[in-house]
Amino acid sequence: MNNKVTLEFRILFLIGCAVLVCSLFLDWYSFQIFNLDNELICLWDYYIFFGWKTPILEDSTFNTMMRPETALIPLGLNIILIIIMLFSGYIILFKDVEKSTNIRKYYKFGYILAFLVILVFFYVIVCPFLYLISYGLYFPLYKIIDVEQGFVFFYTVKLGYFLQLTSFPLLFPYCIFYFNTINNFIQQEKSPDNKVNEIIRQSREEIDLDKMIAEEELKHQLRVIKK
Repeated sequence: MNNKVTLEFRILFLIGCAVLVCSLFLDWYSFQIFNLDNELICLWDYYIFFGWKTPILEDSTFNTMMRPETALIPLGLNIILIIIMLFSGYIILFKDVEKSTNIRKYYKFGYILAFLVILVFFYVIVCPFLYLISYGLYFPLYKIIDVEQGFVFFYTVKLGYFLQLTSFPLLFPYCIFYFNTINNFIQQEKSPDNKVNEIIRQSREEIDLDKMIAEEELKHQLRVIKK
């Protein structure tokens, strides 16, 4: 692959990691309630690391009463995501697979990059169905008008979610390139020509002419002595 294209993939991956970090500290989901006069009377924003937060005074009885369930996404999963991102950034900066002389050792790094991409996919696709919908929170955007109670319920994903969604296509290309480079190398190693050359190399014995001459001279001297 063209070195310029490879560099672009690496830069995109690093940008994807930066975008992903930002997404962890921005509002990921929002639950709002308006009255029929379009006045906001309840607002809860969900942050991946900080849980549910509200700009409305928490002594508001109605706002507190309508607070969604706690802890949508487990904190342990978020910590794993941060650790994998740090490892991935290190791999991108210091473990360039194209410059490796022993590509097989880089296979484990490819798995780390792949795990990061899978985690992002989990956050943007699996988490909404696994956590949001199971708690009665609609995804990705939903509006319910309850005329009898006089409320308008509004559910929507926020900037943190969109940043995670954006990071996925930024991370994916270099991850595929990394694995593809390793697999191509392994396939070349397994090719018939390389196997034959390896067998020849292993079976071939180096010929030491000086040693052979010395042995022949010694044998000749022994034959002379016997005579």
